[in-house]
Amino acid sequence: MEFYKENKVNPASGCLPLIIQIVFFIALYRAFIAGLNFDSGCVDLYSSVKCPEGIKTTFFGILDLVKPSIILAVIAAAGQFIQTKMIMPKTDPSAKKGDFSAIMSQQMLYLGPLLTLFIGAKFPAGLALYWVVNTLFAIGQQYLIIRKNPVVSAKILENTGKTAN
Repeated sequence: MEFYKENKVNPASGCLPLIIQIVFFIALYRAFIAGLNFDSGCVDLYSSVKCPEGIKTTFFGILDLVKPSIILAVIAAAGQFIQTKMIMPKTDPSAKKGDFSAIMSQQMLYLGPLLTLFIGAKFPAGLALYWVVNTLFAIGQQYLIIRKNPVVSAKILENTGKTAN
């Protein structure tokens, strides 16, 4: 909390982008589950929009985005694990064993990717593809922030117990 106060950062400021992503995630889910089915006669479209004869649902002719893909689910879970590992502080051996934040961080390191794997394996591959791309951007953003601003990166690393490369 001292780090947040010193740098005038609100720790809850990261919640708004997540809420916006949830809205997009639900919209993609609805589009892949119901929107790509033209049996309804396009009753959900505006009257000025012509009903398409069909939409190709394959990604580069390889992956059907409407059906679940275990490969994309595994890639999404691996990306989630890497992203969580990048921002997770190293545990201090001298820290208390009952430290709630350390326990919660450790659980999220494994439970988040498992949840991602489950969702990616059960839902359409388009959602897992969205998750993979989103995670790759987040990993890239974190990497650039650390590399471009060494002063702030040093403070972050100092506060999290990591050492700079």
